[in-house]
Amino acid sequence: MSKSLPIPHPEWNDLLERRDALESQIAGVLMDIHLLKDSESVVIGRYASAFSKQLFRLHEAEIESARLKREIEMVQAAINSGGELDYELIHATLDAEFAAWQARLTEERGGLAAPFAREIFLIETHVAGTSHVPIRQIEPTLIPGASLVLRREPGNPHDELAILILTDGGEKLGFIPRDRNEVLARLMDAGKFLFARLESKEWQGDWLHVSARIFLRDV
Repeated sequence: MSKSLPIPHPEWNDLLERRDALESQIAGVLMDIHLLKDSESVVIGRYASAFSKQLFRLHEAEIESARLKREIEMVQAAINSGGELDYELIHATLDAEFAAWQARLTEERGGLAAPFAREIFLIETHVAGTSHVPIRQIEPTLIPGASLVLRREPGNPHDELAILILTDGGEKLGFIPRDRNEVLARLMDAGKFLFARLESKEWQGDWLHVSARIFLRDV
């Protein structure tokens, strides 16, 4: 594009300003995405919604930027030819050229309607306190991959951040270890829905080692 070409149309400066603003926005979103990608896995899990929204913002800005550059080219061509600017024709052409991209963007936006609808892995931990329950009776019902229920016990006299783990049938299995429950308890107290899945079980003498994976799901 010739920078020396005089452009007597007020719309021209507006197009260039919008283009510069979009390029700045794209750079900012890319930086946000880069920072989220470099975060620990737990942080990415907790901020999956923000990450998805940033990707959507990036795609939205990139499509708008591409459309804007195409509009600038069409306006430039009309000016160079000495003809009148027909913005209805330009916008109709742009709508047709970018229809497929806009459809993909609309589909992506629909996927953001429930940003935390999927299960988000937080941590893997052993189940504490299995020696204090009738574990030999419970053990046969423990199947790897089975869902486990998490229940807060703020009135627990030994730990106000206690999180009880129960089987799907409501039998007490144990607790989230005390040294790993603080963040999880804060999330549950804030109204987040947490649950667990049985990862593995192994007898070690008379003690059953049970491992579980903790997930977050907003509903």
